Amino acid sequence: FIEETAKTIDELNREKEEHSEIIQQINQDKCDLEKQIDDARFEQRERENQLARKYETLLKLMESSNEKIRESGLGEESTIQPDDIPHARIPNFMDHKYFV
Repeated sequence: FIEETAKTIDELNREKEEHSEIIQQINQDKCDLEKQIDDARFEQRERENQLARKYETLLKLMESSNEKIRESGLGEESTIQPDDIPHARIPNFMDHKYFV
């Protein structure tokens, strides 16, 4: 009986150790994935900010061009309007902090 119990305890300890290793690997994988997600979110925010800055520059250039058009006497109908800029390729950047 004691020998059988000792054998069972050894088997249970081995199984416990295997499970512990599996749990450690799962936790490591989870940490790695969380870091990858954080990195991807950071890159996305950087791209959004860069695009927003470029769009802001575009709007400033548009306003400057409109001033030149007005100064030249071509009339208000010749000015460039924000709706003249194609928004199809600018995903929700009008909601960005620069445009609110």
